[in-house]
Amino acid sequence: MSERDTLKAILRGARSRCPNCGEGALFAGYLRKADRCSHCDEDFTRIRPADGPAFFVLCITCLLLIPAQIITFRAAGEHILTGLIVLSLIMTAITLVLLRPVKGAVIGLQWAGRDYQA
Repeated sequence: MSERDTLKAILRGARSRCPNCGEGALFAGYLRKADRCSHCDEDFTRIRPADGPAFFVLCITCLLLIPAQIITFRAAGEHILTGLIVLSLIMTAITLVLLRPVKGAVIGLQWAGRDYQA
């Protein structure tokens, strides 16, 4: 078996590209993983990222929300409901922006390490 470049696979996956060739699409929808690469025909059916990407995005989002919460509640003052709505929008935006690249990076990591489900 040939060695696979882990960093290159993670970066390609984060860009939603095939970790093998970097050309084909990794996703068939927003988060639905493609079964095969359209360019090099690499099989992705046995790679299962499970809940790992959601956990990583949760951790990143929570860390980013700490300063956002301080800034938002200082700016909102006594209007707590306004601050909560703004924080909810910020949290949703961060989550939607990060989830696809993180899932692609996890898929790239699993592909590089040959961490396949039987």
